[in-house]
Amino acid sequence: FLSFQWEKHPYYNLTVKVLRARNIKGTDLLSKADCYVELKLPTASPVVSRTQVVDNSDNPEWNETFHYRIHSAVKNILELTLYDKDVLVSDELTSIVFDVGGMKPGQPLRRTFRLNPEADEELDVEFYLEECSHAPTEVLTNGVLVVRPCLSLQGNVNKEEKAKEKQQGSCEVKVSVPGAYQKQLCIPWRPDNEKDYGTSFVFHMDKEMCPELQVELEQTISVLQDGMNPDIEKHTTILGLGTVPVNSLPVGQKVDRIVSLGEGRSLDMSLKTEESTWDLDIRLGFDLCKEERDFLDKRKKIVSEALRKTLQLKESPPKDQVPVIAVLGSGGGMRALTSFYGSLAGLQQLGLLDAAMYLCGISGSTWCLSTLYQDPDWSQKDLQDAIRRAQGTVSSSKAGAFSPERLKYYFRELNAMEISGRNVSFTDLWGLIVEYFLQQKEDPSKLSDQQEAVKWAQNPYPIYAAVNVRPNISGGDFA
Repeated sequence: FLSFQWEKHPYYNLTVKVLRARNIKGTDLLSKADCYVELKLPTASPVVSRTQVVDNSDNPEWNETFHYRIHSAVKNILELTLYDKDVLVSDELTSIVFDVGGMKPGQPLRRTFRLNPEADEELDVEFYLEECSHAPTEVLTNGVLVVRPCLSLQGNVNKEEKAKEKQQGSCEVKVSVPGAYQKQLCIPWRPDNEKDYGTSFVFHMDKEMCPELQVELEQTISVLQDGMNPDIEKHTTILGLGTVPVNSLPVGQKVDRIVSLGEGRSLDMSLKTEESTWDLDIRLGFDLCKEERDFLDKRKKIVSEALRKTLQLKESPPKDQVPVIAVLGSGGGMRALTSFYGSLAGLQQLGLLDAAMYLCGISGSTWCLSTLYQDPDWSQKDLQDAIRRAQGTVSSSKAGAFSPERLKYYFRELNAMEISGRNVSFTDLWGLIVEYFLQQKEDPSKLSDQQEAVKWAQNPYPIYAAVNVRPNISGGDFA
């Protein structure tokens, strides 16, 4: 099996010049397109670049140049997207990708991309790749994944020494680092309130991206509308903007920095950066982990004996002849849960459940697995008891899932996920609802709790699967 290794790779400077487009058909029937091009190269910059808008033209010309510093250890894919600007939402006309890895340093490349062959729409772009003066850096790689050190930025807003004039309305400080794992954080800001000081923030980022801490001071004023209308209208104003290059901060040392926001405004902040060690939280390899290999070694003895009994063999098969048998459960909500329970019970009656090395489920089948593996010895017990408990849960009333207390619990949990930096979606809410359907209460158990269920290889090894989806592609097409 291929394991990880240390490698040194150089940097390159990439220049992209968006020249012109031809025969572009916009989305407005009464006028020509108002075109601009967006450029995304996430391996080099978290910022999305874009050209100026060329109004009312089917042959727009830009001649705009963009610069990137790329690392040759990673696969650099540039995405170019052509838009027709609209007042509310710009319309995406087409999108193309270009693999920078096919370029040779020092040789200019001009490409004409066919956007729509039927309409003869084209986009002209020039590329130039040259060696960078920056020293090559070391990365850890297994030939597919690349690991670079992570930089963390910790900070907080300090108390102002001088009393400021009283602010109207409410103010908040918004801090963010484009490209960081964490989202933008909003900190209430009232200079005369002690509680607003000391709120800390942390961002984790790739230091090779030349990240910047962006600081924004925003003011919101609530105004009663005219007449008898009791509604309140809110006006938001940006009082100031400032940035701090993260690479300008000394690593491992806490510093106080006055961040200028413009127009005589500033914020006093304490900042500290720390670089992560090469102690990885994930295993960078292709082979099974040691714990799973130990499990298989123990499980083969159980599988061998189960096969001997079921097939009425004279002796148990040796370890090197024991087959790896996996049982897969389909998706389908409660129907899949019910079906998987029945299938496992059938295997148990035939004496074949102990012959399974792995159990794999998706969607409703994973609901069955997660419930069973809360009992470390579930496969050694009669599954009819577990089925009766599941039957009682499935057939019970679901009204409690939408009680006021339960809705408050959902909001609290989703809010905690959001604060921790997760991209919360409807899937997270659905997971909390399913939790009630299966347990009728809050379930604090974690996946790591199930280690006891495979510690002695007494049960098959569980595999929880999910369908990876994209917003613009159906699950079936993507699979």
